[in-house]
Order: sequence, then C-alpha cells, then structure tokens
Amino acid sequence: MKMIAAGYEDGNDANRLRSDPVFKMAQDAPPSGRDLASQSTMCRLENLPDVRSLLAMGRMMVDLYCASFRQIPKRIVLDIDDTFDAVHGNQQLRLFNAHHDEYGSSRSLCSMATAGSWLLSCDRPSGQVRAEIRAHLRRLMRAIRSNWPNIRILIRADGHYCSPQIIDWCRANDVDFILGVPPTTTLRKHVADLEARTTARFEASPKTNKVRRFKEFLDGAASWSRVERIIARVEVGAQGADTRFIVTDLAGGKAKALYEDVYCRRGAAENHIKS
Repeated sequence: MKMIAAGYEDGNDANRLRSDPVFKMAQDAPPSGRDLASQSTMCRLENLPDVRSLLAMGRMMVDLYCASFRQIPKRIVLDIDDTFDAVHGNQQLRLFNAHHDEYGSSRSLCSMATAGSWLLSCDRPSGQVRAEIRAHLRRLMRAIRSNWPNIRILIRADGHYCSPQIIDWCRANDVDFILGVPPTTTLRKHVADLEARTTARFEASPKTNKVRRFKEFLDGAASWSRVERIIARVEVGAQGADTRFIVTDLAGGKAKALYEDVYCRRGAAENHIKS
C-alpha cells in the first residue's frame, strides 16, 4: 500500500524498494534491518485470498456500511456503473475496449457510500455478464437485508444494466428500480408527435434555452416478461432533438420529477465511480 501511495504501482519495484531505508522506517523497522518483502512475496500475497475469502471481504464492507448509521434509513439508493481499468501486460481476462482503445477490465461498481465493488469482464453488460451482475446483486441484497430486514432498496443505473434478467430479479425480490432504456424504433413511435411539437415550440422561441417535455406510457421489449412504466424525456435545442427513455417500477410521482429528481441524480454517483 505504501509503494502504491508513493507512486510505485508495479510489484517489480519491490525488488529494489525492499532495501530502501525510508520504506523500512515506514514499516517501523530500523534502516539497517533485514529487507522487506520481494516481488514474489507480493505476488503470493495478492493471490492468497480465494473466492470464499473475497466474498467474505465484500460482506464485511456491507456490514461496516450498515453499522455506520445511527438510525436505520427507510430506503437506500444503489447506483451501479462501470469504469474502465487499463492493463499494460498480458493479464488474464483482459479484453479490448473499443471506446477507450485499450486493453483492460471493466470494474462494475455499486455506490452507496463505499459499500463495495466487483470486477467484471471488459465487455459491456450483456449475456453472461448480466447473469454475473444478477448474482452479485443477490449477494449484496442478502447482506444488506441481514442487517436491515425491512429496508426499501432502489437500484439506479443506465441502459447498460437494463435487461429482462435484472428487471425480473428486482420484481421477484421486492427491489425497486429506475433504469435507462436504449431507444428503439418501438419506443420512438410513442414520442414522434411529442418530438415534432417540442421542435416547433423551440423554433418559435427566442432559442436561448432548450425546450424539454415529458411523456409516460406502458410498453416493453419483446424479451421482457411484461410491459413496464416507461418515461420519455424529449429535449430540443440548437443541436437538435435529444430523446431519452427510462423504465421504473415506481408507481407514484410525475414523469418529470422521476426523471430529473430521481434518475438524473445518478450522475453525481457516476462521476465519483469514474474518478
């Protein structure tokens, strides 16, 4: 940890720094004392925890988070997003990410203060990765509800995490969700008239501000098990029209408030995750 804090992130640096007197003193050892751990020792340490140990560490982080509250909250919001972690060698499970034009892994983080994180493959969430996310969510919810059995939980994420696996799992486990939905031809048919009216309103305005309108309806993808409540946000400005969709199981609240005051707040958590 002290090597990383000092800017030495490569385990090979330990072979030289293990005899550094400053690092020895930082470890409460005399400068002339025996050398510290070598790179091979560091490597063995990194690979020492097995899957059961890693899961136990994650569970402990959730327990510490829950214990930090003086009073049990009525509801918590879990923000989930991924951040790219570039690799510079031939590490196992590395994949090429076209957006970042690099090899790496994509760490998918769940933010509720510093509740925990898990490492997924570099691909965008789909297929097997979505099944992995569902498994991790199941463990996370089990850990939270073992501390707070009656807590209400809202999962908030962008369209990468909108899948029938996640939606069905949330409904089956009494977990609320508000997720971005990738636009489709079917969804855009619901807002074609609204887009035209909003564009006409912007053209008739002084064009100093964007014009934003909202609409909600029931619909769903062919792979979904049922129709869901979908909210559309149509915004027209100097750059043209921009339409976004979200899906939620929340029954109350107006479309505008759910989009702007609930869903869009995930932007702050996303910035923390990506930093």
